[in-house]
Parts: sequence; structure tokens; C-alpha cells
Amino acid sequence: MPLSAAPLRRRQLEPEPAVEQRRREGNRVLRSILELERELSHQLARRVLPWVPGTHLPYDWQLRRRLTLSFASLAVPGLPNGWSGVRGLLISDLHVGPFVGRRQLERSLRTLIEESAPEIILLAGDLLSAHVRELRDLEPALRTLEAPLGAWAVLGNHDHYTLQPETVAARVGDCGVQVLNNVHRRLTRKNDELVLAGIDDLDMGQPDLEAALRGVSERDTVLLMSHNPDTFFEAARRGVALQLSGHTHGGQIRRRGRQPPMMASRFPLVHGHYTLDTGDRGPAQLLLSEGLGVVGLPLRITCAPEAIAFELRQVAAAESVPVKTVDA
Repeated sequence: MPLSAAPLRRRQLEPEPAVEQRRREGNRVLRSILELERELSHQLARRVLPWVPGTHLPYDWQLRRRLTLSFASLAVPGLPNGWSGVRGLLISDLHVGPFVGRRQLERSLRTLIEESAPEIILLAGDLLSAHVRELRDLEPALRTLEAPLGAWAVLGNHDHYTLQPETVAARVGDCGVQVLNNVHRRLTRKNDELVLAGIDDLDMGQPDLEAALRGVSERDTVLLMSHNPDTFFEAARRGVALQLSGHTHGGQIRRRGRQPPMMASRFPLVHGHYTLDTGDRGPAQLLLSEGLGVVGLPLRITCAPEAIAFELRQVAAAESVPVKTVDA
């Protein structure tokens, strides 16, 4: 099969209730081993693997054969008329570096955009793996991202692992993708406004949700980009209608029907479309992508490389979705 002929898989996401209950830490010895493996893989990605030829080839094959586009239809309470029907594309965890080759990444992004025809493109962090030198392969891919309402990004923990997050943000911006770091922007479609906010990474950055939402009123419909999904519950309490995240990789390696051995979220948030009742405001929602790239090993098991195409729509009369209640 030609390299450019990636057979795109498709699937529909159905909403499920989000539960604000921290997970048990599990076996401490196993977690210590996994944490050591994570640090070792980070150092290899930064200091060793960049000098080993062909490290991207195994995962290039997976991207060609297993690339998945998920779909989600989101009924958003209070959505302005002019924003009903808007199509977006959520892409996370590119992890450009030793395991993700530039050419196959560009092909994958082109396929996803052609199939989803987004009006807005949102990159939910971890654009790089470990070093600013990886920007040389990322930048050509970013320049292909064009949409009527723009391409937007936030930084993830791996973007901070470069030790130069400001450089990453500036060079991403030079490619036409605006990084939202504890700020928001007002976007206009059909004469109606919507607020798009973004915050820094929860673990490695300095996230400031209060600063990101400063000047936003209760009448505004707010979309929040946050690399780490664990900010969802606090964001919901602050009136955010939809959060868009990555970080978890869906576990990257897991047995079908089982929880991943290493969970990136402190809550039972793995992948998909989550909802949370916020009372009179209606349900807040979280879109959580499994992401495109990999870390540690050039391998995914039961977790396909994925982006999420979504459509925003107004809430129909008597429409309901599965929810859990959150205290205001």
C-alpha cells in the first residue's frame, strides 16, 4: 500500500458520566517501577534516540494502518445561534520526536483535515517529546493547519520537558497556530461571539484558570483547552461549557476491557466524551482524545492513534445526556 493511502478508521463517541472521585493509587511498587520507566524513557528520548536512525519507522506503520477519526455531536447549553453547526477538530499529543516521523505526521494530519473539514483546529498540547530541536519536524506540519476560525494550541507537560516552553510557544505561533497560555480570545461566527480559553499544563506549567477567564461573563459560552483533563471539574464549576484535552493516550497500552496499568489522570478519565451536571447551567462536557503520538515505546495496544471531529449544536427541547451532579 502506498505510504499516502492511510485507511482511516472511524468511530462514534457516546457521552458517559464523569465521576469526580480520585482513583486509588494501587500497588506502590508497580507505580514506582512505572515512574522509573517513564523517567528513563524521557532521558532516552532526549539524549539517545535522536541519534539512532530509523526509530520512527515502527510507529509510522501504526499511524498508516490504525489512524482513527472519532466523531462527537455536542449539545451545548446556551450556545449562540451563530455557532450552531460549527465543526471542530481536536488533535492532541503529537509527540514529534524519535518515534513520530515528520512525513507520516504530515500525511496523517492532512488525512484528518480532509475527512473532517474543520472550521477550527485545536491542539491540546504535548506537541513535542523532549527537546526544542524537534521543532524542526513539527513546524512544517503546523504550517499545513488551516481553518476559517484558526488553529489554536496549549502546551503540555512534554512541551515543558524541553526546558524552553516560551520558545516552543513563540515558534508554534510563528507557524500560524496561536498558543493560549492562561488567556482567552473571543471568536466571532455569523455575528455571534464564543470564548475560547486555554491554560498552561497542570503538572509542569503554571495553570491559572482565573486569569484565563478574567473578563468572561456568565452569559458567555466558554470552551477551554487544557492538556490535562483533571482540570475539568474545577472548570465546570467556573462555568466552562466544554473542555478539550489529551494527555492520557487512552493508556497507550492496555488490555481490552481493562483499566490501563499506568493512568495519567488522577480521576477515572481515560478517553472519550464525558458529561457533568452543573445544575441550572446544564451539563458541562469534556472531550478527551487518545492522541496521535507515543512516548516510552513506539507502540499502542487497544488505543488507536486518534483525533476527534466534533460538531457543536444547540440543545433541543427535552434533550438529555448522562450526567453526574457537581456542587456549585
